[in-house]
Amino acid sequence: MSRKAKVIGGVLVLLILAGAIVFVSIRNKQIAASQPEESSEGLVLKNLWETAREDISSIELQTETDTITLLPDGYNSTGTMQWVLQGHEDWKLINTYQQIVSMAALLPAYKLIEEDVTDPSRLADFGLDTPKSVMTVHLKDGSEKKAYVGILSSDKEYTFCRIEGDQSVYATNADYAAFASYTRNSIRLRTITEMNITDDAKITYIFVQQKGGLPVEIEKDETVLTVNRPEGGAIYPLTDNVFKQPYTNPYIQVGADLEFNYLQHLTTPELVETIDADCQDFSVYGLSDEEPEYRERIITRTGDSEENYKYTTTDYLFGYTYGDQNQYIYFREAGSTLVLGVDAACMSGRHFDPYFFVNKLIYINSISNIESGTFVIDGKTYEFQEKRSDIPEGGTAADRIYSYRINGVLIEDEPFLAFFRSMIELIPSYEIRGEKPAYDESDKVELTYRFWDGTSETFTFYRMDDFYYVIQMEDDLWFACDYERFNVMREKLQAVEAEMEKAE
Repeated sequence: MSRKAKVIGGVLVLLILAGAIVFVSIRNKQIAASQPEESSEGLVLKNLWETAREDISSIELQTETDTITLLPDGYNSTGTMQWVLQGHEDWKLINTYQQIVSMAALLPAYKLIEEDVTDPSRLADFGLDTPKSVMTVHLKDGSEKKAYVGILSSDKEYTFCRIEGDQSVYATNADYAAFASYTRNSIRLRTITEMNITDDAKITYIFVQQKGGLPVEIEKDETVLTVNRPEGGAIYPLTDNVFKQPYTNPYIQVGADLEFNYLQHLTTPELVETIDADCQDFSVYGLSDEEPEYRERIITRTGDSEENYKYTTTDYLFGYTYGDQNQYIYFREAGSTLVLGVDAACMSGRHFDPYFFVNKLIYINSISNIESGTFVIDGKTYEFQEKRSDIPEGGTAADRIYSYRINGVLIEDEPFLAFFRSMIELIPSYEIRGEKPAYDESDKVELTYRFWDGTSETFTFYRMDDFYYVIQMEDDLWFACDYERFNVMREKLQAVEAEMEKAE
């Protein structure tokens, strides 16, 4: 190659390199022009519009999946203007809905990105060929303003937007990009009424029911222990919580430690997600008003007197479980259209079987209430009688002196009372509903109590099999009691018989 050719080749290389540098420089300037400078963040170039909130009649936000409209709703106690969702004026909204209102009143632009943008491909670079959301501000004078919101800038510091009547593209608040995801599901505040499970909370009402099962209804009746518990009465209430459903036999009492065994194990459901903020068909989730999978309504009370009682009501409905391992369960509060997904672990402390709430002593009463009685077991009959002294002057019922006889024989207090405790500590193992169990009518244990108030009550247990006796509690309800419990009675009775032989 000649020297001249080499020179010409070198010049061509330099020209190509220079051209490339110029092209890259121009391209970088174009890219820079489409992105706001970092130093410009928060510096307002101008307000694209300014509107007094009092002049706004409604704010409409159209997103890719929904259209929501905000309406003014007066002022709160601090003088702040309130807004509600049209068609759902009773909903509580997430606090960030105020960003929509702020944009409707004042639309600040931090930077002019590009003027006179009409090319759809160029608008697509900003997400404005098909806007991610469109805000329309309707004014009371009949006019309106409209803003088109695009995508975030690459540095996530700004959102691109434009307004109707202006073909320029601006950089504005980065938070406006979130408008694209706003729906009725996301703008409604996800709330669950908190359960009152403090140590001093008292249950005043319970209603629970599992679909297909019997309802359980319990009410607090504070007259039970003071009015319906006279000395010598047949019914000896252990608690002022009483069954309204499903039990009608007054001897079937609510467990005395209801608060400890039930309330303290409950939790407010842990929120996982919003399923449907405005559900119209609850049956899809097992949450219908008429027959949800589970219903639980609890009222608790705190305070030490009627003047300062505070009541908390939770009215929960639980539906079907879902998730790969059924770790979630559909949930809503009665009267609400908000369907939520909550952690199914909250069900572990909840109970819907009526038998769970039953005091597990079939019959209990103070020995001081019983004047006499009859005990029949293994074909033998034992008559027992209690004598008590008068109340000494200036004393109380606790000062009485008692003595006990069986079949006319005076018995020491301790063996007799141990035998009596075995009679009143009969604990059922489970309940039988509907079909009458098969049992041996000739093999029975019968307890008859006669009280100081002149009333009496008889309890009869029949041998069902090698493991259980049964006793009928209501027309279609039987309790099955462990056979070993009756063996304890036999053992205590042997000690009594030994005392009777000594006395003779």
